[in-house]
Amino acid sequence: MKQKKRIAFLVGGYSGEFAISLKSAEYIEQQLVSPKYLFYKIIISLEGWYYQAPSGTRIPINKDDFSLEVDGEKINFDGAFILIHGTPGEDGLIQAYLDLVGIPYSSCGHLSSTITFDKKVSNTIAEANGVAVAKSVLLKKNDDFSLEQLLTKLALPVFVKPNHGGSSLGTFKVVAEKDLMDSIEKSFLVGEDVLVEEFIPGRELTIGMVRWRGQILTLPITEVIAPHEFFDFEAKYTVGGCEEITPARITPEMQELIEKSAKEVYEIFDCQGVVRVDYIWHRTMNKPYFLEVNTIPGLTKTSFIPQQLAAMEWSPRELFVGLLDEMLE
Repeated sequence: MKQKKRIAFLVGGYSGEFAISLKSAEYIEQQLVSPKYLFYKIIISLEGWYYQAPSGTRIPINKDDFSLEVDGEKINFDGAFILIHGTPGEDGLIQAYLDLVGIPYSSCGHLSSTITFDKKVSNTIAEANGVAVAKSVLLKKNDDFSLEQLLTKLALPVFVKPNHGGSSLGTFKVVAEKDLMDSIEKSFLVGEDVLVEEFIPGRELTIGMVRWRGQILTLPITEVIAPHEFFDFEAKYTVGGCEEITPARITPEMQELIEKSAKEVYEIFDCQGVVRVDYIWHRTMNKPYFLEVNTIPGLTKTSFIPQQLAAMEWSPRELFVGLLDEMLE
């Protein structure tokens, strides 16, 4: 009998998105079922890296070669499925480590993850390649800056957000100048760098993509209609927190432009596996403006990617197990 491949299913992380990763894992665990693979859920946390056995026992990972010992047997992994939102999963750190120990994984590589996790850098690269982006200014925690100088470069309203991070943690929409400094200070509590970005009037749209059997495939587009000023953390992770329409009710011309831009973004950043790209459809410019790439997108049952797969009747199990098959070919 052919021995099953052993796959490390990496979840958790070091950021405020730890709980979201575990929530995504609950859904994906139901999809990662295959007679070809044995899956080991590995928790990556500030407390340590460990495999939680069915008995509840925590077995530490040997970081020298990313192995573990279970009942006297050394477990070496054939591959990894990464589901860590934020650091070290989306910023390229875990990918760099896995590259060093020689374990393949089914998502974006170290360099593309590092670049796309930095919102200012990814905006700069996207714009240099002809992709429309909002005007923005990067602020560093220990640098001197004045609101007067900032507002000569950007017009209100603006978004204030951590330059590194996700799930809209530490993100604020600022309409009045009197609220700007307070929002910047709150955002600095989440990250060392803060991005102040001009507001783009329009419709919020998001599209999933995957490189599947050598081709970049786009998933159905989702429109997000948030009840608040924007699609914040509460709206993202509260059932009924916003209206999500998949497929989006947009014209064929809008769909074509978004799909074209998203494929270009996937290529520009040399993405792999499943990613999601967020856009605002500019109300007056009548074209998509790039917001960010999510290299480890949310995968809870109600997240965008599962919604989009359901809309095209594509089994999540077929997709995610298929990506592992391609990774190990």
